[in-house]
Amino acid sequence: MFTRRTMIQTGAVSLAAIATGCATTGAPPPPGPSYPPHSLNRDVMDVVAEMRVIGQNLRAADPAARYYRLPDAAFTEPLAYAGQSVSAGNYYPATNCSTACFEAFVRTLNRVEARQGGVHDKLTYDDLAGRRGYPLRSWMMRTKSFDRAIGAASPKFRSMVGPADGFVLYGIGDIIDFPNAAPGDFVQFHRWTQGSGGEMQKYNQGHAVIFTGFLNATRNDAGAAVITPSPSYNAATNCGFTYFSSNGPTNGLADRYAFFYNKKPADAMSADPWDRNVQEPTSKDDLYALSIARVYEPGLWRRESTSLRIDAYVSGQSIFALETENRLYADRSYDPRFENTVMAASEMNEVTLAARAARDAVLEEEFQAEVASITPMYNMEE
Repeated sequence: MFTRRTMIQTGAVSLAAIATGCATTGAPPPPGPSYPPHSLNRDVMDVVAEMRVIGQNLRAADPAARYYRLPDAAFTEPLAYAGQSVSAGNYYPATNCSTACFEAFVRTLNRVEARQGGVHDKLTYDDLAGRRGYPLRSWMMRTKSFDRAIGAASPKFRSMVGPADGFVLYGIGDIIDFPNAAPGDFVQFHRWTQGSGGEMQKYNQGHAVIFTGFLNATRNDAGAAVITPSPSYNAATNCGFTYFSSNGPTNGLADRYAFFYNKKPADAMSADPWDRNVQEPTSKDDLYALSIARVYEPGLWRRESTSLRIDAYVSGQSIFALETENRLYADRSYDPRFENTVMAASEMNEVTLAARAARDAVLEEEFQAEVASITPMYNMEE
C-alpha cells in the first residue's frame, strides 16, 4: 500500500567537497537519488539544477551585486502561470528563501503542465496566486500580512508552517517525517538564536528551503570529525541535512549544509556555507521547528473541499487530521485492491462484474467510514 511511511528515499544528490580542514572518507560519491513514487520530486530537483546554474552565473557575471534581498525580493525572472503573471517584489533577479522556493514550485508545475497537461486546470491561477481567500502562494511565502490574517482568525496560527500546510490544505501533497525526507521535498525550519541576555532561544529566524539529502557526523581513526552527505537517515549519526535555497551568506541561489543545534562537531566547518543551530523537531508534530512537505503527481491531487479544509484548519482542526484524509485518498488510488476496477465489460462475464461491484462497494464503505472517523466536522465534498 502506498503511504508516506513507505516513501523512504534511497539516494541523495552530491554537494561540493567538504571545506578544507575537515576530514573526508575518500569513498566514492553516493549514487544518484531514487525519488519517491507518485511524487514530483524528480521534477523539483531538475528545476533545482537549473536554478543552481542561474545563481552561479549571476554571481560570476557581477560578484558585487546583491542577489539576496529581504523583504522585497522577487524571482530570478518574471514568472507566468496559466497565462498570467506571478509577481513578487521589484528586484529581479534578486531572491530570498521564500521567493526562491515558490519560484521552484511554479517552474515545476509549468514543467509538468508542458509534459502532460492538466495541471493548470486542476490548480488554477486563482488557487495558486490569486487575491481571493488564502491562495497557495500565501501559505508558501509566509508574508507578514498573511501571518497577521491567520493570527487574527486563529490563536493557533503558530502551527501555520508554510508549504506543509499549503500542500495539505490544497490537497496536492503530504507532510513527511524527517527520517523519510527525500530530495525535492519542501522544508520550512527555524533556528536557535542568542537572546539579549545571552541565552539561546528556539523558534527564531525561519528559512524556506528544498531538501537535497541527509548529513552524518562521525570520527575517523585519528579522531577527526568526518561530515558526509548520506542517501538515507541514520539516527545514530545524523547531524542535519543539505538543502538548496536563496541564502544571505551565499548571496542568492546555492546549496548549504544545515546542522541541528548542538550536533555540529566543534572541530568541523566554521565558515559559510554551513548553517548552524537549526531547530531539530522534538516530536512528530513539532512542525514549527521543521516541517517537510512533498507534492504528489497531479493524478493524486485531492482538490475537492479545499475551502472547507482551510476553514476547518483556521477554526482549529489538526493539520494531521486533514493530512490523513488526503493520504487515505492517495492510498485508495494506489491500493492494489482497486487495480483494474474499471475494465471493458466485454472482458468480464456477469459473475466477474457482480463480484467486482460487491467488492468495490465494501471497500468504498470502509474508506468513507475511515475518513468520517478522522474528519467528522465537515463533509468530504463541497
